[in-house]
Amino acid sequence: MYPTRRTVPVDGDTEFLSLTDKINNLLSLGGFQRRQHEGSASWLGLAKTKWHKETVFKLCFYGEGDMAFGVRRDFVEQNGPKLAEVKWPLKFGVPPKTYVEFRGFQVRDDDSSMKRIDRVIQGMGILLDSGHHPSGDYQIREKQFDEGLNSLGL
Repeated sequence: MYPTRRTVPVDGDTEFLSLTDKINNLLSLGGFQRRQHEGSASWLGLAKTKWHKETVFKLCFYGEGDMAFGVRRDFVEQNGPKLAEVKWPLKFGVPPKTYVEFRGFQVRDDDSSMKRIDRVIQGMGILLDSGHHPSGDYQIREKQFDEGLNSLGL
């Protein structure tokens, strides 16, 4: 089992809703469909793949200014093996399926977070047509993650 945190109801949080729309605009270009939940948003795998009923991307809301974006670990390993080697800042499970590991990072509704999300999607070879201020330890992990993405040329 992986570290889990309970999401909380979004209750109209404008930052979460705006970020969800931006991520959806990006992922929908690749054919990923969004499912909205009380405290998160999920994107299912593509139709006609083994992932079509599984959450492969997740945006979690833990409270005002506290959000995380993640990608299902085994989805990353299948679609972006080099990306799987990068040291991700966060590894987490999401109730009720806490046995499913997501790799991810904290996000805000800003350009930096969207650029990082876009780089991850590129690293998995998905072709598209088109803050919370973390602790010092997390910032080090974020820097290592970005360096890993840079080493892949993303």
